[in-house]
Amino acid sequence: MNLRRSLLALFLVVPLVGLTLLTPQRASSAATAGDFLVTMSETAINQLGDKDTSQAQKEDQFRELVSEAFDIPRISKFILGVNWRSASEEQRKAFIAAFEESNMRRFLPFFEDYKGEKFVVLSERQDSNNDKVFFVSSKIDRPGSEPIEVEWRVYKKDGKYKILDAVVEGVSMALSLRQEYNSVIQQSGLDGLISQLEKSAGQPVQQ
Repeated sequence: MNLRRSLLALFLVVPLVGLTLLTPQRASSAATAGDFLVTMSETAINQLGDKDTSQAQKEDQFRELVSEAFDIPRISKFILGVNWRSASEEQRKAFIAAFEESNMRRFLPFFEDYKGEKFVVLSERQDSNNDKVFFVSSKIDRPGSEPIEVEWRVYKKDGKYKILDAVVEGVSMALSLRQEYNSVIQQSGLDGLISQLEKSAGQPVQQ
């Protein structure tokens, strides 16, 4: 549940009032890391919440949002750890592609769970050891439930922001995936993990 919340928290929220809808590309170059998170959530709600949008269009839009919002290559490298260093270039490319596609299909259906959550940025600070990394504290206000606290780790490069991790109620998305995938690698090897991800990526999105 916590891992699912990590990925959904960016998208399944009501954006703050008064912001102009931005494309993913413009959101990536927002003024601050907090602005980036808010405008990305607004883009998601407006595009993917449109009932007139076909399922195929929603999949394409969500795939673009994930690609723009998350630094998939960096996350992949962290998740695989020592297995990344020993992997061939072909295995690395195959993992990144399968990882991105399988997670797009894994999380897209949960847009149906949207029930009026509100995303609020509480604070933002720069990493004292890396001036390109920012920590954004936020909360998700949920009608009738306790708010969810989320801290985002965001990286800025060439004027654009990318998400590296989301920590939801003390649980790191990146670390959770690292543990989950390492368990599969120990049993089936890296090729076995890639095969599993490719299989899930090839399955149709459940309505």
